Amino acid sequence: MARVCDHVRDARNQRNISQEYMASVIGIDTSSYHRLEKGNTPLTIDRLEKIAHTLGVSLHVLICGEGHAYPDIERNAEYLHHLETEISFLRKQLQEKDAQLSLFIEGKLELHRSAANPLR
Repeated sequence: MARVCDHVRDARNQRNISQEYMASVIGIDTSSYHRLEKGNTPLTIDRLEKIAHTLGVSLHVLICGEGHAYPDIERNAEYLHHLETEISFLRKQLQEKDAQLSLFIEGKLELHRSAANPLR
């Protein structure tokens, strides 16, 4: 018999939403969210409600795994908003990583220049 955490994972995967985004929505770190989906971290009603809201499904779908797992038509706008929010979240993460990589590369180049020309 499937567990609630399995239903949460299945609904999230059907929507191609990342664990990182889900963790940010419910206010925990990614590793804690991963443990939540594995069933190793308790799933509170508050968290389950936030997850259902974010995924655009009813609590019934997450608890029982019954019913249609895709958002109802009237929830599509809300679901699209969550996808747009996740895209923004992922873009911000990518920009931060890009900036870190640029600083790292610049530091390596400067180190290389200093080593090549010690009299500078």
